[in-house]
Amino acid sequence: KKKVPYWRIFSHLITSSGIRDTARLLRVSPNTVNNRISRMARQAIAIHASLSSLISLQEDLVADGFESFVYSQYFPNNINLLAGKESQFWFTSDYSHLRRKGRMTEYQKKKNHQIQKRLPVHRRSIYRSFQDLVRFSLDLREKSSRSSVTLFTDEHPQYVRVMCDLPREERGLITHRRINSKLPRTVQNDLFSVNYLDREIRKDNSDHTRETVQFARNANNCMERLA
Repeated sequence: KKKVPYWRIFSHLITSSGIRDTARLLRVSPNTVNNRISRMARQAIAIHASLSSLISLQEDLVADGFESFVYSQYFPNNINLLAGKESQFWFTSDYSHLRRKGRMTEYQKKKNHQIQKRLPVHRRSIYRSFQDLVRFSLDLREKSSRSSVTLFTDEHPQYVRVMCDLPREERGLITHRRINSKLPRTVQNDLFSVNYLDREIRKDNSDHTRETVQFARNANNCMERLA
């Protein structure tokens, strides 16, 4: 068997190289590259979970989602990120499928309708995803023995619904601050930490580059490369 150094795959992975591109450079098959990425992802997730369990929260939190797609643009997704406001530490993320939106030709509308009939998407997928992030934030607060935690987000209506649906006894434990997403994405912006993560993901991960042709073929591969 040919030995493939993990560090070489990793260096290509974080510089927006595609799977086939990396495979050609290393003279191995794309399946081999995917296999090594999956192994690294599992190790990264395990290490992150282990270290996160030791964290005592000392800062406010920021959450936001960025949209991408897998397989084709008929399968868009939203990946919610939760990060530390000051440290920019990536605490967790959550994946949710979306329905295709925006301008489409008549043929695309018909095809999209057929796909939705066969593979329906839950109407409240972003709601559920953000709900998990809020629950994670409350768990961090509890482990850190803080009286409350502040969560900054943009003005997405689903975020407001999640916060309004919290049990009464939990509403005083988390403060929701809404920031206009159209404000300049500078360091002074309260959403800077997730805006910066969004920028780095778009820049360094070929799956999520604007107008990419190196999109992920399935959700598992998409999230493994983010790990």
